[in-house]
Amino acid sequence: MKIVLSTSNEMMKFVPKTVNIMFCSMILTYLIIKKLGFFTYLYKLSRPAMSFLHLPEAASATSVIAFGSVLSSNMMFSEFHKNNIIDEQDTYMGALLNRVSLNVKEIFTYQILCSSPYWA
Repeated sequence: MKIVLSTSNEMMKFVPKTVNIMFCSMILTYLIIKKLGFFTYLYKLSRPAMSFLHLPEAASATSVIAFGSVLSSNMMFSEFHKNNIIDEQDTYMGALLNRVSLNVKEIFTYQILCSSPYWA
């Protein structure tokens, strides 16, 4: 019983901070994506990367979708490969490009807020 009480006491120390961080990151992400039209800019920014990697036009939509879900985007690349729209190398390059969008998304949703002195 002592372990359960000590664990719940420790949880009460960090759970409110975690909930605050998640709430702030969701609000920040909503403002960036919805109010600032971030997806429009992403589509314009992804086109040069797609042409540099020699990926077809259909792949540019998946790079924008990767900001929401990298798994969904990689599944789209897998379906493109199954339907012979892209080859194996394009699938691999697209999956690498999707990883970049995940890193950018995590900067806004986790890393900036967690490294803020307010939360320390």
